[in-house]
This record gives sequence, C-alpha cells and structure tokens, in this order.
Amino acid sequence: MSNPHVHLTNTQPVLAQGFLDPFKGFVAVLTYPYCELCIFMMLFPYTKNEPHLENDILLAGSLADCYSH
Repeated sequence: MSNPHVHLTNTQPVLAQGFLDPFKGFVAVLTYPYCELCIFMMLFPYTKNEPHLENDILLAGSLADCYSH
C-alpha cells in the first residue's frame, strides 16, 4: 500500500459479528428519512395554494433533509 498508516491486518469482514448488527444500522438509516417524508406529506395538503408553493416546499424539504444528515 502507498499509505504507511494503512495496515491490512486491521481490516475485518463486514459480517464478522453476524448479519444482525449491520442490518440494525441499515434499517435505522433507511427508516428515518422515509418517516420524515411521511409526516411531511401528511401536512402538505393543508398548505395554502399559491403559485410555486408546492415546488418551494418540496425544494426546502429536500434541502433540509440533505443538510440534516
């Protein structure tokens, strides 16, 4: 390796502790944004109808979601 701080002996398999540990993290990472999206979509029909409001709200929600992670 070209980097002296990288040692191949420090690498371990992803599933060394079994399948359940990575799956728990995977579920948490996937469910958070979708639960957030469901709440947002439940409130979306109650907003006031104005031109470009739908696009502005979707853009603001998307940007907030991207910057919150």
